[in-house]
Amino acid sequence: MASNKSAELFDTIIVGGHLTGLLTARALELLGQRVAILEGSEVLGGALRPIAVNSLALPTNLALVPSSVESAVTLRWLEELIQCPVVGDTVELAPLTFDDGTLKNFWGFGSRQFSSLNVISRYNQSCWTRLQSTPDQWVRTLIESFRGETLTRALVTEYAFAEPGLALTLNGARTIYGRQVIYTLSPRSLLQDLPLDLIPGRTRQRLAKTPLWTSVHLHLAHSSIQQESEALHFLYGTKDDMEPTIGRFFAPQEGLPGQRSLWLGLLPTELADDPEQIANTLREMRRQLRRAYPEAFSDLRAEKIVVDFNSHGNFELGLKDPGLLPELPTLFIAHPTMDPQVPLVAAVSQAQAAINWCNQARGELGKAPLEPQLL
Repeated sequence: MASNKSAELFDTIIVGGHLTGLLTARALELLGQRVAILEGSEVLGGALRPIAVNSLALPTNLALVPSSVESAVTLRWLEELIQCPVVGDTVELAPLTFDDGTLKNFWGFGSRQFSSLNVISRYNQSCWTRLQSTPDQWVRTLIESFRGETLTRALVTEYAFAEPGLALTLNGARTIYGRQVIYTLSPRSLLQDLPLDLIPGRTRQRLAKTPLWTSVHLHLAHSSIQQESEALHFLYGTKDDMEPTIGRFFAPQEGLPGQRSLWLGLLPTELADDPEQIANTLREMRRQLRRAYPEAFSDLRAEKIVVDFNSHGNFELGLKDPGLLPELPTLFIAHPTMDPQVPLVAAVSQAQAAINWCNQARGELGKAPLEPQLL
């Protein structure tokens, strides 16, 4: 029995195989740890995994990062971790909108009362950092370099205390053990995954009441050039009942006709399980894009729809140690909605936070922080 438990014992178990989880796994492997990634779907990478339609690769992210000292430090950390150029040049790209029958500079939402203003306002920037590599390339690199155990279609049905950390039961059957656990799913899922007495009452309230948004991504490949500017667009109608559409056109690829674009619309996560709500959001996105670009859907070369649940939000859980529940000192919460930056940067920043916690926890056990070494 002891040998079976030993075989199922990991230094760290990462729950969730999206970008934050993959980055954390890579960093911990470089620290010499034995790591397992648990992912509920069939594949790793979430909405950032590579997308291709008819052998045509489509962008998986807006691929612009607001230019700031904080985001630059985060992206440099990412570069070192994945050994790939990330930070490109800084550009001024004033956002655009469509109003009174014409495209014009976007100056803000004014008196508009969109429910998602607190999260979409993060995109209202003029100074951006271009990316030298794309998020889907990061994901592909991280998946290919991971040497630990990957368990897909793995749902944790029970968490239990077990020396030297936690025991996780998967799909009601297999049990694995972790000295520590990094939880990279939406923090709200903790309300279903953990006994409520392990979550402080004030934190439970914030987990339940903080607005969460799911993004509907519309990936397009156009046969002709629609827009030379790569600036972000904010497209919306005269009523506030539908959230704005945010997106951009990408520079044409050498040797390929036309250009690609990516658009996202938000809807409350509590409505996102309803296919009709997804369809309504898509209809509004298409309507706004057609208003601004009447030929946008003419002779499309490729189209793909991706739904990214719980992609936007801003959890402030009121914890003394961010990401750490007092009754669960061996479980750390790391998710983009725990960080106020745009989701892409927040995903990387949360991986940094998880690694910092791992080293701090190791120090409290009387062991020096591990130094990375390439596998």
